Amino acid sequence: MTENLRLSPIKFTGAVSGELIMGVSIATTGEAAGHRLLFDEQSLAQLQQLALFKVGGIKSRFTHPDWFHDGLGKYLGRFRNFRVDGSKLVADLQVSKTAHSSPAGDIGKYVLDLATEDPGSFGVSVVVDVDRVWPTAAGDKPATGGRPADATTTYPVARITQFYAADLVDEPALNPNGLFKSNQEGDQAMPDLLLND
Repeated sequence: MTENLRLSPIKFTGAVSGELIMGVSIATTGEAAGHRLLFDEQSLAQLQQLALFKVGGIKSRFTHPDWFHDGLGKYLGRFRNFRVDGSKLVADLQVSKTAHSSPAGDIGKYVLDLATEDPGSFGVSVVVDVDRVWPTAAGDKPATGGRPADATTTYPVARITQFYAADLVDEPALNPNGLFKSNQEGDQAMPDLLLND
């Protein structure tokens, strides 16, 4: 099932250098807000591994496509250099030259300026296919039916099978503190995760 997951934003430790936004939080461990789904260390490792197979990087758009519009006019660039940093997966966003002349306007400049001025105001929402499993002492069990008596978590855990995109949104589900691991106390945003069925 494909899902868009709004992940909780993180406190700022990234930086903007020219057309590159470094240290962007892609996903964190914990609950994907509103999805009744958990991400753990294995979920992050699976995202990282799948990203490594995408030679050109993982595409990024300015918000998710919707029922009436695809993402063609909102292309921002590509995420590369995925790495796990504690309880989060981070990567670097190379903004495309074409993002400065998109049909939606100069979204490249807008995103670069916002990342510099107020990185806690937006974050990344991943577009992934997941299998939901219940962790138990005996191993993972498919999340079909109700919660097993021997489950070790409140909600099922995501096992990532495909990684399509990492889009910028205003309220990400897996990045509660924003675009970076912020050093600004008190910045909170709701996570966003897009799961495609």
